[in-house]
Parts: sequence; structure tokens; C-alpha cells
Amino acid sequence: MIHQLKSISFGLPLVLLVLHQLSQKAFQIEIPLADNYLDPFCLGALAPHLLCVEQLFFYRKKKLNILELVFLTLFLSIVSEIVFPRFSDRFTADILDGFAIALGILWFVITSKKVEFSLFKL
Repeated sequence: MIHQLKSISFGLPLVLLVLHQLSQKAFQIEIPLADNYLDPFCLGALAPHLLCVEQLFFYRKKKLNILELVFLTLFLSIVSEIVFPRFSDRFTADILDGFAIALGILWFVITSKKVEFSLFKL
């Protein structure tokens, strides 16, 4: 299972996320575009990999299909842009975050080999 997380598809967004958090929190470096949209992009890029690990562990399923990725995109967008802002002032709803999440999912589709392109094979 760990070998699934040793790919450029997972590693690059993870490294970007860590470097961005370090630059933002530890060194107070502000990069407005990255501050606003890199975290949701990385969420969208990393979450499908973690879902793949979960699917492999529990169901021995090695790939996600497009329908699962659509639902994952909707779920992440709803939770991060509707649910979290209602419970905390530290979160703000921004429709562009939803697009950043979708771009992260698209990164996963393009760079990983873990996508089943049939719509209804569950």
C-alpha cells in the first residue's frame, strides 16, 4: 500500500503543501495566489490517493472510477466551502476553492494510473 503513495502524483502536491505551509506559517511569507488556492488544490490532488489506499485495504480495489471522483469532488467542495465556514470564522466560502479542488482531482486523473474510465463499474 505504501508504494502507492510513492509517486510523483502524490509526492509533488504533498511537498508543495508542506513547503507552502512552512513558508506561510513559519516564515510569514505571503504569496496571495498560493495562500488562497494551493491548499484546496493539494486537497483535491491528495484525497483520491488516500481513498485509493482505503479502497485497496478494505476492498482490494486498485482503481477509482470517474463517478467516485465526481462524488469525491462534490463532497470535498461541500464540506470545505459550506460546512466548515458555518462552524468556524477561520474558513471562508469561495467558489474558486471548489475549482481548485476539481483541478487537484484532475491532476490525480492525469498523473496517476489509478482511474477506471468506465462510469458504473463499482
